[in-house]
Amino acid sequence: MVTSRFVGGGLAVVVFAAAVVTLRHLGDVALLPTAHWSGWLLFLTVLLLCAQGLYRARSQAPASVSVRIHVYVGWIAVVVFAVHAGDFPDGWFYRLLWTLFALALGSGVAGLMVQHFCANRRRQWDPIPHHQVTRRRASIAAEVDAAFHDLIDLGCPPAVAALYARAVLPLLSGPSHLWGHWIGSGRPLAGMLRELDHAGADVRETAPFVRIRSLLVEKDQLDERWAIHWLEQAWLFVHVPASAASVVLIVFHIVFVHAFGG
Repeated sequence: MVTSRFVGGGLAVVVFAAAVVTLRHLGDVALLPTAHWSGWLLFLTVLLLCAQGLYRARSQAPASVSVRIHVYVGWIAVVVFAVHAGDFPDGWFYRLLWTLFALALGSGVAGLMVQHFCANRRRQWDPIPHHQVTRRRASIAAEVDAAFHDLIDLGCPPAVAALYARAVLPLLSGPSHLWGHWIGSGRPLAGMLRELDHAGADVRETAPFVRIRSLLVEKDQLDERWAIHWLEQAWLFVHVPASAASVVLIVFHIVFVHAFGG
């Protein structure tokens, strides 16, 4: 289904691109103002993208439909931009505008790939709101601390106490193993559990030790959710400012052209 949607969207963009190229060729032949109509069409498509992005951020409509519309209109804007701007321009102002538009495009494509990747990862989990992930992670730290004190009462081995201070406490202080969670690697957690089992060989069958171990596994799972959520949002810190700055510079460009272009 996803493949057919992208194929359909790609065909639509190809048809539109062919129409734009044809119109540009006709403009060259018939001396039509190609820069004029392509400039206004580009401005309208960029405004539509921004408006649709703002609406998507506030709307409860299905995300898949909204993203698909945004992607298709974005590719239309790319085609029109290529027709209007051509090669890399001269002058710092137009180079800045070209670069910002390229950043908005590149970050948008990257964001589409990231969202597809994150959606596949989320299908493996039970749905939990992000604020509950943060809250549960804080409660896990308190529960591990309580279990460790129970373990001390049972005669905690010095090696376990040293490992707790060196590795477990930093792990509980916040999200950890960010890169490992992005690539889906469980090696950091496996290494810590192996070291914990070795240090606590004499108490590994006790209830506090088993509890600590299970809580560390749950904490790692919550960290994976946090890492994927952060990755899913990070590209917007490039895409949104670049898109907004492009709109502002396009407005200045229109003013300059009409004020000094005759």
